[in-house]
Amino acid sequence: MGFRRLFLLHPLLFLLISSSATAQSSSTVSLGSSLVAGENKSWVSPSGHFAFGFYKYSVGADDAYLLAIWYDQIPEKTVVWTANGNNPVGAGSRVDLTNDGSLQLLDNNANNQVTWSANSTGALYGAMLDTGNFILGRASHGVFIWQSFQHPTDTFLPSQELFNTDDYNLTSRQTKSNYKNGRFVLKVETDGNLLLWILNDETHGALQDNFYWQSHTDTNNSRLVFNNSTGSLSLVAPNGTRLLSLTSKEDKTDLTKEYYHRVSLDYDGVLRHYIHPQNITNATRSGSSWSLLSHTPADICNGRPMTFDRGICGFNTICRITNNETSQYSCHCVDGYSALDANDPSKGCERDVGVNYGCEIETRSGLFEFKTIKDVDWPKSDYDELESFDKQSCRRSCEDDCLCIAAVFYHPLNGCYKKSHPLANGRFNSNRTTTAFIRVWNSSMMNTSFVSTSWKTKYKSWAIGSSTALGASALLNFFFLLSICPVLSLLGKFKKKKKKRSKLVLKLDPNDMGFNSLHCFSYEALEDSTNGFTEQLGHGSFGTVYKGAIVVNSHQIEISIAVKKLDIDFVQMKKADKEFRTEVNVIGQTHHRNLVNLIGYCNQADNRILVYEFMSNGSLADLLFGIKKPSWSQRFQITLSVAKGLAYLHEECNNPIIHCDIKSQNVLLDDNLEPKISDFGLAKLMNKDQSKTNTDIRGTRGYAAPEWFRNGPVTAKLDVYSFGVMLLEIMYCRRCFEPNLEDQNAAVLVDWAYDCYLKGELLVSLGFANDDQKVEEEEKEGEEEAIHFDIEKIKMMMMIAVWCVQEDDLLRPSMGRVVLMLEGAVEVVPPPYPYLDSGITSIHDDQEIKDA
Repeated sequence: MGFRRLFLLHPLLFLLISSSATAQSSSTVSLGSSLVAGENKSWVSPSGHFAFGFYKYSVGADDAYLLAIWYDQIPEKTVVWTANGNNPVGAGSRVDLTNDGSLQLLDNNANNQVTWSANSTGALYGAMLDTGNFILGRASHGVFIWQSFQHPTDTFLPSQELFNTDDYNLTSRQTKSNYKNGRFVLKVETDGNLLLWILNDETHGALQDNFYWQSHTDTNNSRLVFNNSTGSLSLVAPNGTRLLSLTSKEDKTDLTKEYYHRVSLDYDGVLRHYIHPQNITNATRSGSSWSLLSHTPADICNGRPMTFDRGICGFNTICRITNNETSQYSCHCVDGYSALDANDPSKGCERDVGVNYGCEIETRSGLFEFKTIKDVDWPKSDYDELESFDKQSCRRSCEDDCLCIAAVFYHPLNGCYKKSHPLANGRFNSNRTTTAFIRVWNSSMMNTSFVSTSWKTKYKSWAIGSSTALGASALLNFFFLLSICPVLSLLGKFKKKKKKRSKLVLKLDPNDMGFNSLHCFSYEALEDSTNGFTEQLGHGSFGTVYKGAIVVNSHQIEISIAVKKLDIDFVQMKKADKEFRTEVNVIGQTHHRNLVNLIGYCNQADNRILVYEFMSNGSLADLLFGIKKPSWSQRFQITLSVAKGLAYLHEECNNPIIHCDIKSQNVLLDDNLEPKISDFGLAKLMNKDQSKTNTDIRGTRGYAAPEWFRNGPVTAKLDVYSFGVMLLEIMYCRRCFEPNLEDQNAAVLVDWAYDCYLKGELLVSLGFANDDQKVEEEEKEGEEEAIHFDIEKIKMMMMIAVWCVQEDDLLRPSMGRVVLMLEGAVEVVPPPYPYLDSGITSIHDDQEIKDA
């Protein structure tokens, strides 16, 4: 409660203080007083410890001035508060305490326009207090109507408090000598958790879940208190209980009496507690300086990895602590990369050679090599995790995977973690016992035709913008790998007599970039690449999908693409345009191995077109409803993969995503039958703090949950219901509704499958003759032994499906829990009767799945 007690002061106190506005003699500032930048005057506190005025510093070749508060009796004149750190003013600018009681800064370089004000009027005086707090007060009421302590910048002083409001944040500088707002913020959350945030480069806001340190406290309305008596910094509950101390050394009253204290969120993101001797003689003046008392976090490089940003040092870097006593660190580029800005290592690094690391050109041997680095990792860049691997197998797995930019092998666990581009949250730790393999361009190939000289000059101008957009959620590996190819040229036509289809030669131009750094295609180019939209792959939500091709270099390496053209009838409707923008934005901010990758788009005139990676094995519906049925092992793996993709959309994205049209036609299969969720045309983003969203787009009948047709708000449980229906399709290899069946009772798959399960006829309905514990599958070609599938997994899949199709959405599990059920991490208990109009509350089966 330190500075709150200062709010109420006896009016006579101010009558005892001189009203002179000169810097040398008084702390009280009368109405009508001014200070002018360049005149070397200030308003000082009674003891002379602090001064308020214009602080001069250099910006390039010019002098600039900050309206600031600083320690006035030490050589460094350390600044503790600024009014205009983002907008310094020139010489001749002035600050006025006007006759109406407002405090204003007027910039001489902008015709004396007001560039900052205290946003208050009615003050009767101003004063620079010995605490370092500049105040505007009303003596007749004994209260402060404005004070600098309520608007902190990067420094926290004794008797100051931070509350859980937006104004009470500490924000770092950009650099030690640049007072503009930097990347880091200290904030007390409403729930009492103290967080150190990292700001997004583009929005300059704190992204959800993007904090790198937390106090793990949970007492509502807590506040951060800098005790003036002991010099300790503590998080305090409303009742005064100390929840956390951020001062590592024992509190010593003599330190407070003899030393200045300050806590600063430094430009490197570390919160440091400094002390400085107050009494400095002429003999010792030259040797005095600030000393470090404590710092938080203890190791910023190895703190909590961030999900949606580039990390402490930027993309494609390694953060390494250089001084454990101060938590100072250095940022190093990964082998094969160079700094984007030599003056600011936190901006990250770019590849030394702009060459495609993608899935087509990658097949050429000798283009790449692997560098080995010990004891490093890039958390949150993983896209695949492999268990029971040795070190060399880990390297080979990355070498054989065209999407793998690096692989990290954990020695004690024999785990292999494959990384996608860009690499984020890089850190070194000598106790980590890891070996990292980094894919880099083979230096011996530098002069080959695969490297474009012109690319090298163009690449740097857009690489950081592209990388930042991609790193916000580690997205779009496929497109980014394409986008950095040095042999990409201007968007246009590539005619070849021997080819029926024209070839689209792709170029990534910073002026042609759309939102989310996706490539913006012209309609003519896509028309050529699809041979006039002639080869139709299928009809999706509001549009038709065609096959096309892209040529990515002069060697005519061709990549197939899927081009979704929205129907012209729907393009006339606002609904279709909304669908287009939603799909582009949603897919552009997501990346998961079980989500389809979007390469680009076209919104030229009335055309709305989406360009995807091509999925060679069609849809899940093609596989399930074809002549040859997938094995039970394949069915289970497909089920688990789709569940993981949905769990990512619902629970791991920066903004949770409801797909709204999950069905077997919208799950596509790659070369290895790995499923990827497609067609986000009905998706709508939810805000992080919302559990429901209203949408005016319909789903697909048969898959849509009951609440979908009640025109009420829907939640992510809508997708859970659709997943349950699709799971039954996967099990039975039949469509969810088949009206032409001889047995009309079996027309609706959900009803019929549940009836079979309730009657104990599950296996018979699936075509098995008995209830053996093992089901022998059809022998695959080249295998000497038949594959066996556990019958208990079939029963588990059925119970999960029934849980998912509960009419009461509150009874449906989340997709995250569905994943745990499928993996055997949680018990799957018999589900209740799925319909609300029945008196049956639950069913029981002799076999229950136990915890794995």
